[in-house]
Amino acid sequence: MGTGVSPGSRRPRRLRGPSSAPPPATTGSPWRTAGPTAGTCCGTTDDVGFLKDLTAHLVRTWRADPDRVYLIGISNGGDMSFRAAVEGERLFAAIGVVSGGYSGPRTAPETYVPRRPVSVITFIGGQDRYADVFTEGVRTWQRRLRCTPATGAPPAGAPRVTRTGPVRGAAASGCCRGCSA
Repeated sequence: MGTGVSPGSRRPRRLRGPSSAPPPATTGSPWRTAGPTAGTCCGTTDDVGFLKDLTAHLVRTWRADPDRVYLIGISNGGDMSFRAAVEGERLFAAIGVVSGGYSGPRTAPETYVPRRPVSVITFIGGQDRYADVFTEGVRTWQRRLRCTPATGAPPAGAPRVTRTGPVRGAAASGCCRGCSA
């Protein structure tokens, strides 16, 4: 994945296809998340504000399609992805989360949900020490957004998935006016 700019180019061109914009490396300062570490670490940096500013920059400067901005996070970054989906005010079309969750003190109020549909795909390792917390967080997200379990066969033409070990999973659809989790 790339930025859509070739070396020596002066003007950004419209991004075509998937591109990534990872944040600059932090110096030992993790995200201020909604997850298990929320309120116990990470200083006072406005991480959601940073993501809003970064996204606005990408849309304005690189002409990214504002309706196709996705956020992906791993661990604390996954917790931040859920937080940004709620607090980002229509910023992200979907989030992808690996070993991160919708949990912690920020998520306690029933009203802590996104204002518009935000689809979620999440991967939780069965041996992750927070697996139960993450799984319960996904269930809470689905319940609050009125998701219903997805049933039936995969859509025609969907790629075949081969599993090499035990996999547990659940899908839901009909959530919050069209998103899925």
